[in-house]
Amino acid sequence: MQQGRITSLAPQPLALSIALALAPALAAHAQDTQSTPHTDSTTLELNTLLIESVAPEPAAESSVSTLTREQIDNTLSTDLEQLLRYEPGVNVTKDSRFGIGSVNIRGLDGDRVKLLIDGVEQADAYGPTTTYLRAGRSTLDIDALESVEILKGGDIRSGSGALGGVVKYRTREPASFLNAEGDDSYLALKGGYRSASDQFSKTLTLANRHDDLESLLVYTRRDGHETENHGGSNELGITRGATDPGDLASDNLLAKLNYRLNDSNRIGLVAEHFTSDSAFDLLSESSAASTRRADDENERTRFGLSQDYRGAS
Repeated sequence: MQQGRITSLAPQPLALSIALALAPALAAHAQDTQSTPHTDSTTLELNTLLIESVAPEPAAESSVSTLTREQIDNTLSTDLEQLLRYEPGVNVTKDSRFGIGSVNIRGLDGDRVKLLIDGVEQADAYGPTTTYLRAGRSTLDIDALESVEILKGGDIRSGSGALGGVVKYRTREPASFLNAEGDDSYLALKGGYRSASDQFSKTLTLANRHDDLESLLVYTRRDGHETENHGGSNELGITRGATDPGDLASDNLLAKLNYRLNDSNRIGLVAEHFTSDSAFDLLSESSAASTRRADDENERTRFGLSQDYRGAS
């Protein structure tokens, strides 16, 4: 007779605890699976992120001074030295032979100061020697200027050559002498005298408007001598205190034509010619055995075509 053994399968305490703990979670998952349809992709919505760009504060501009035509007339200026004598931090470099060399702004001059005439940059100074050959950059006449704007200090917007500052010259326009509307004509003759150098000056100005065409002609002639000083010795050589005797003359011609195509579009032509001549007896560099004499000439010629368009932006 064969006997069999029946084994009792009683649940273990640890397994029973795990089953009881997972039962609620499994029941909830089963319910969600039945109520929510199954999809292959899941859409994830992110929060909106706003990015703002703030422009930096503009750098502080250098000091700017503007001399109008009225101020030029009120100071009775005949050259750049007289015009700038009341401007703080600005003067000119000058000697008796070569005249005005450049504008000095806060201690910087020469090619470190940019000069513009009607927006056109002027040539660099020429000075291979300090005594026998030199050419400055003051090849203009005060009577042909409408305004002078001086920017003191470096200006990166004006490009290279503006380490010390910028001097912007604006020449005269026909509209400065004519009525605002209609045909008109203008004629003026001005004379002047400067006792320090016995300089005589004559300026002729003609302006006209006919229909849409405006024209302007400004011509200035100056004749004078060396600027006198008092009490200096008249000896020859480096011990001489008096200025070297000499004659100076200059001519400046400015011509403009402006034509109005319509109310927002104008074209213009400009021609400018400046010459200066000087002849000096260089007694401060002479001796009893030899006498030196200097004859110098500067010339600047400009032709330009311009357009002023002010259409809708």
